Amino acid sequence: MKKLLIATDSRLFAQSLQQSLSAQLDVMVCHDGQTAAELLYDFRPDLLAVDLMLSGIDGIGLIQMAHSAGIRPQVIACSAYITEYITAALERLNTACLIRTPCDHRYVAARILDVASWQSAGSGIERELRNILTVLGFRPNHAGTLITEACVLRYMDAPNQKLSSQLYPAVGEAFGGTPVQVERAMGRAVEGAWKHGDEQTWRMYFPTGKNGKVTKPTNTEFLAVMAQCLTPPEELKSNRLTG
Repeated sequence: MKKLLIATDSRLFAQSLQQSLSAQLDVMVCHDGQTAAELLYDFRPDLLAVDLMLSGIDGIGLIQMAHSAGIRPQVIACSAYITEYITAALERLNTACLIRTPCDHRYVAARILDVASWQSAGSGIERELRNILTVLGFRPNHAGTLITEACVLRYMDAPNQKLSSQLYPAVGEAFGGTPVQVERAMGRAVEGAWKHGDEQTWRMYFPTGKNGKVTKPTNTEFLAVMAQCLTPPEELKSNRLTG
């Protein structure tokens, strides 16, 4: 399991990030630059999520210290102020990602997972799908989440296939279940994420009703939205031209 060090003055933000990522990463948290510097040597993280306005030793100074010591974590930098100097300095330090704050912790979690998965197995689409499901509130590595992921990937291969007679049986065969069990497992996973996930994040992907809230999507609606999100823009353009 990869190790992540979160260094930020905001205890609430750090706690939210830790809760979102603890199932996928070994997470350590600190709230000042001096402690972060000590943890760089002791914890030796693979990933560093750092607030550039960190007290004690600022974020850029912390990254420079890591490089000088031969410690080279992938860095996800966060800052409310982004200047040409900051951009140039982070580029020289090969920072993986720069995020403007304030923002929802789930967006930062998604970028951290994206950076963490660069060297992981699986296609880019599979990694991106896992990141989307995570920020929507699906439980990582839960059976319903894995079945939902498999359904989305198979649906993308053939969007016109019938769910009940083609997609669900194929996924059921892979997981050792019946089509009905697959349909219900996916439905429960979608409903659980919809109920307990962040409403603002769901509005990024799904339309809202007259009350301004996202209505729980059916399995069909969920598959269609995920396929659209994951289809490269050039493919969408090609489909429109040839359709």
